[in-house]
Amino acid sequence: MAKKRSPIARYWGYPALVLLTAAWLTGLFGPAGLLALSGACFFYFAFNVPVWCGADTRKGEACRQNSYGILLGCSRRQHKWQLLKGVFVTRSWRRFSQSILTSPENKIASLSAIAAIGSTCAAGIQLLLTL
Repeated sequence: MAKKRSPIARYWGYPALVLLTAAWLTGLFGPAGLLALSGACFFYFAFNVPVWCGADTRKGEACRQNSYGILLGCSRRQHKWQLLKGVFVTRSWRRFSQSILTSPENKIASLSAIAAIGSTCAAGIQLLLTL
């Protein structure tokens, strides 16, 4: 039997997101710290947060198996590629956006990943301007 991960190891991205928000509001970290924290938050929500898979099944429904990250599918190989392909193929953006917004957990993770991407871009620009 596989060893269960502790809640701290499973959900470390949410406190990191709160810390990132506080850092932006208070100026707690410099641009390099914001960039590193933003990247860590994006990595967590894209590849590590525990959510439902959400990929399309043969019945046309969303897959309800557990997966890690909004960009990685469940243990089924086709679901992994379906979600990753949805990011890069413009014809499947609609289906991809529907598959990552299947549950409240997925919606929170998706919006957090988008916020982390925006924060990463802003921190990167801020870092370039200070050099």
